[in-house]
Order: sequence, then C-alpha cells, then structure tokens
Amino acid sequence: MFHSVGVIVSLAIVGVVCVAALPGGWTTRDPESSPKYKQLAHYAVAQHIDGLQNYDTVLELTKVETQVVAGVKYRLTFTTAATDCIIGEVEYSEERCPPTENVTKETCTAVVYEKAWENCRTLVSIDCE
Repeated sequence: MFHSVGVIVSLAIVGVVCVAALPGGWTTRDPESSPKYKQLAHYAVAQHIDGLQNYDTVLELTKVETQVVAGVKYRLTFTTAATDCIIGEVEYSEERCPPTENVTKETCTAVVYEKAWENCRTLVSIDCE
C-alpha cells in the first residue's frame, strides 16, 4: 500500500515538472534575476522610434517571460520615461539617455527574439499605452 502511494506521488511530481518545462510555453522569470532582461528592454526602446523625436528610456522592468523556440523569445513589460536624447543625433544607450524626470510616460510590452549562437536579436513587437 505504502509503495503504491509512493509511486503515485513520484509520478505526480514528475508530471508537474514536465508540464512546467514544456518547450514553446511562456515561463515567468524574476525581472531582477538577470541584468540581460533590462538590457533587452533597453534594446526594445532603442528600436521603438516611430513617431518620436526623442528616445524614451526604461524606468522599471516589471515582468519578464521567456519562451524557448528555435532560440528564445523574451516578453518584457516595463515603464518608460522621456529623455533629452534626440533620435538621429545620438545613439541610444542606457547611460547616455537617462530619464529627464522619474515619471512614467507609458507602460510597454515588448517581445524580443534572440538566437545567441547566430548573434541575432530582433524586436518582434512592442505595444505601449
């Protein structure tokens, strides 16, 4: 009897672990667990220039999700703030383009696709409200 219960519990644990690691599913990550996540958010705002005169910058990274595909997709949610960096005159960087005020301008969700072994990084989408 005890052996059967042990086997059932073991199988249940293995099943939960396997479901949590399904390829192709989104996995929530701690935004503070890797500096790479904030770097990717800055990459997204550097690419998001349509209709803007000045770059925005990342104020706070609030949510990170990853999805393993033929590479990794990162879904990043962050707040932005305005900067004095004029698009076309300055190349964007976190250090060069600090916020003019510590006030949230928008909340954005960006998806960045990365294939590290090919040195490939692409902004798939960004939606700011």
